[in-house]
Amino acid sequence: MDQILQKLAILEEKLRKLRLKRLILLLPVAFIIALIPLIMLIFDMEQRSFYRTALDIKEAALENCSGEDTYSLIVFGRMMENEFPFQGDLPDSGRIAVNSDCQVALALYDGENCALKYFWDEIVEVDKRKHEDCIIYRDIFDATIVAEKIDEGYIPISSVADLEAIGSDKEYTFAKDTLYELTIKPTLDKNYILTNDLDLKDSNFVTIGSVQEPFTGIFDGYNHKIENYRVDLITGKSNEEKQELINQKIGFFSKLENAKIKNFYLSIDIKGFNYIGGLVLTAENSEIINTTITGQINGYDHIGGIAQNAKNLKISETKVDLKIKGNDRISGMIVYGENISIENSYLKGNIFNEKIAVDFIYQVISITDDKPIIIKNSYSVLEFADDDLFRMVRFGGNSAQIIDSYHGVNEINIITRSAATRLFSDLEKKETYKNWDFDEIWEIVNKYPSLQNEK
Repeated sequence: MDQILQKLAILEEKLRKLRLKRLILLLPVAFIIALIPLIMLIFDMEQRSFYRTALDIKEAALENCSGEDTYSLIVFGRMMENEFPFQGDLPDSGRIAVNSDCQVALALYDGENCALKYFWDEIVEVDKRKHEDCIIYRDIFDATIVAEKIDEGYIPISSVADLEAIGSDKEYTFAKDTLYELTIKPTLDKNYILTNDLDLKDSNFVTIGSVQEPFTGIFDGYNHKIENYRVDLITGKSNEEKQELINQKIGFFSKLENAKIKNFYLSIDIKGFNYIGGLVLTAENSEIINTTITGQINGYDHIGGIAQNAKNLKISETKVDLKIKGNDRISGMIVYGENISIENSYLKGNIFNEKIAVDFIYQVISITDDKPIIIKNSYSVLEFADDDLFRMVRFGGNSAQIIDSYHGVNEINIITRSAATRLFSDLEKKETYKNWDFDEIWEIVNKYPSLQNEK
C-alpha cells in the first residue's frame, strides 16, 4: 500500500511539472494575444494622427489658394517647392496641388501610410500602400478637367482599343483600370475626349464612322497626339490586289456631319489611290478647331490635306504640315469646297504634283452671298513642284474673300501674281501680316508665324 501511494505521489508531481511547463509555454502566446488589441490600437492611433495631419495640410493649402494652379513638393519632411505656411510636422514626402478653383489634391506618405485625395474627392483616404503607389502628378490639373468632361457626358479615350471601339453598337468599357473608367455604348453621336497620347503604329485602326454613318459628335483631343495613322494600299500588293483597292477612299474620319473636331494633333502616313483626306474624307456642317495634321500622303487624284470634300465647314487655328505626292486635283487643305471659312490657319510642307495643285481649295463648288468662301488671317508656305500651277483657290476662286491672307512664292511673275502673293522672304517679316493678332493667337519664333496654341 505504501508503494502504491508513493507511486501516485511521484505521478502527481510529474503531472504538476508538466502543467507548469505547459503554462510557461502558453504564457508568451497568451501575452501576444493580449498585445494584439494594444498593437492595433497603436497602429490605429498612428493612422488617425496621420489622417489629422493630412487634413491640416489640406486646410493650410486652401488658406493659401492664389486663384492659380500651384503644385508643392515635400521631400524628407521639408516643403521644397511653392511653400506655404504650415504649423506642425510634415510627413516624409508628399505632393499637394491646388487648382484655380481652390480645390486641393494631395498624396502624402509617412513611410507606411498613404493619404490620398483628388480634386473631385470630398474626403481624404488613408491606407497602407507602397510609396510608388501613393502619388499624384502635375497633370492632376488636366485630370480634373477630363473628369469634369466625363461628368458632362464625354467618353474617355485612353487606348487604341478605345479608339477602335467608337461606333460600336455594343457596350464597351473605356479607359479601363484608370480613374476615368466608363462602360457605355459608343455610338457615333457621342462626345469623346483623349486622356493621353496614342500611337497607332501596330494597330489595325482604319477610320471612324463611314460615309453612310458619319461621326456627329465632338472629338476633343485635349491637346494630345495620335501618331502614326498609317494606311498603305500599295506596298507589297499585287496588281490584282491594287485593282481591288483602287476605289478605296481614305480618311481618319470617313465623314463628319454636324460634328466638331478640336485640340487634336494627328500624324499620318498614307499610301493610296484616289479620294484621300488627311483628317476627313468628307465633311458637312462641321468645325475643325486648333488641330494639327502632319506627315505625308502619296496618292494619285483628289487629295486634300484636311478633306477631300467639304460643305459648310469652319476651320480655325489649324496647322497643316504635309508632304503630298500626287498627279492631279491636289490641295493643301480641301479639294472641293462650298461655304468654307478658314481663319487663323496655315500650310507648310511640299506638294510634288504633275498637274494642278493649290494651297487652300482646289475647286469651289458654288459661291453665293449666303455661301461664301472666306480665307482670313491665314497663309501658306507650301512649296510646289511647279510655281505656275498654284494659287490660293484654283477654280471659282475669283469670288472668294481673301482677307489679310497670303501665299508664298520664290519669284512673283505674271501667272502667280495676285493680291495674296508674297515672296517667301516677305512672309518671314511680321509687318507683312496686316491686322493679325500677335498678342493672343500668333507668334513668330522660327522664320514664319506659328499659332500660340500649338503643342
